[in-house]
Amino acid sequence: MEGSNIIKKYRLKVLSRVTAIIQILGFIVWLRSVFISMGILDYIVQWALDFLNSSWEVGSVTISLGSFIAFFTAIIVTFIVSRSIRVLLEDEIFARIKLPRGVPGAISMLVGYFIVGIGIYIAISAAGVDLGKFGLIAGALGVGIGFGLQNVVYHFISGLILAFERPVQVGDTIEVGTLLGRIKSIGVRSSTIKTYDGSEVIVPNGNLISNEVINWTLSDRKSRKMIPVSVAYGSNPREVLDLIYKAASDHAEVLKNPEPWALFDGFGESSLNFRIYFWMSYDRGLSIKSEVAMNIYDALQEANIHIPYPQQDLHIKSIESNFEDKLVSNPKKKSRKTDQQNGN
Repeated sequence: MEGSNIIKKYRLKVLSRVTAIIQILGFIVWLRSVFISMGILDYIVQWALDFLNSSWEVGSVTISLGSFIAFFTAIIVTFIVSRSIRVLLEDEIFARIKLPRGVPGAISMLVGYFIVGIGIYIAISAAGVDLGKFGLIAGALGVGIGFGLQNVVYHFISGLILAFERPVQVGDTIEVGTLLGRIKSIGVRSSTIKTYDGSEVIVPNGNLISNEVINWTLSDRKSRKMIPVSVAYGSNPREVLDLIYKAASDHAEVLKNPEPWALFDGFGESSLNFRIYFWMSYDRGLSIKSEVAMNIYDALQEANIHIPYPQQDLHIKSIESNFEDKLVSNPKKKSRKTDQQNGN
C-alpha cells in the first residue's frame, strides 16, 4: 500500500472517507443492538418497509417512495463508482504502464461514460419505470434535444472526437485565438484551460474542434526562439555572427541538437541587423530567452561592438545668398517702423 499512487495523492481524503464509513457502520451496528435489546427491531423493520412501500397516484402515474429513494441512490452510487474507477485508472494503472499519448485519457473518458450509462439504466429500472414506455419518451426527448439542445449535443460529440483523435490532451499548452494556456481537464461538454496569468477559462469542446488550435506541446515540449540583434556600421559581421552564436550555444539549457543558427539579416537604416535562432524547453522559454539576450549583450560590450541609436543624416544642398538677411531683419528699419506705429 505504501507504493500506491492513490494513497500518496489522496492520503488525507481516503483516511477521512474510511473513517466516516466506519463511524456510520458502527452507528448502525450500535443502533441495531439497541433495538434488539429493547425487543422492537422487528417492529422498526416492518415500519420502514411499510413506509418505503407507500405510494401516491398522480393521474395514471404511481409514485413509490421506495422507488424514488432507490432512483436517487442509484444515481449517487453511479457517479461515486465512476469517479473512483477513473481515479484508479488514471493514478494507479495508467501511471504504471506505457501507452500511446492520449490513449489513457480516451479510455478513462469512455469507461466513465459507460458506467454512467449503465447506472442511469439501473436507476430507471429501480424507479419502476416501464422501459418500453421509456423508449418512446426517449425518442420524444431526442427530437426535443435535436432542436433545443443541439449546441450541448454538438459539444458532447466534440468531446468524443477529442477522445478518439487526441489532437489535444490534459497537460498540453495550446493557443486558441487570443487564449494561451495549459489544458487542465477535458470534460463531457467543455474543457478547462489555465492561463499563465492564473485564470481558468472554460472552453466548449466544439471550439477545440472547429477553430484553429496551436498545440505547442503536441509531439514534444521543445520550442524555438529568435532574438534580433543590431550593431553599428563599421562592425565586422563575421565577428558578430560568431559572438551571438557562441552566446547562445554556451547556455546550458539551449539544445545542441538542433544547434543555434545565426544569420546576417541585412543592412538597416542605422545598423547591421542579425538574428539568432535556438531551441529549448518550452516550459523555460521566456527565462532562457532573457538569459541568452543578456549573454549577447555582454559579449558585444566585451568586444567593443556598439548597439547604435536610431539616427538620420540631414544634407543641405544650397543656401540663397540673401537668406541670412531675410532670416535676421535690419534692427534700424524695425525700430523706425515701431516708432511710426507708436506715433499714429
